[in-house]
Amino acid sequence: MSTNQLLPIIVDGVLLPDSLTGELEPFVSVLDIAWDSVKDSLRAFAERDDFVSKMELAFGQGID
Repeated sequence: MSTNQLLPIIVDGVLLPDSLTGELEPFVSVLDIAWDSVKDSLRAFAERDDFVSKMELAFGQGID
């Protein structure tokens, strides 16, 4: 399976062609689980006491 077939799932969500829906359904489930994990990790990082200092380290001072 080529990567191009997964892009509509990630970018457009519900705009899967009917012919691919059944074939890619397991991938959609895995991507949903992965996306939830990513959001949880980012939320936890944003709530850390050292969030601002970590962001300044990565992007420089004066970030908004």
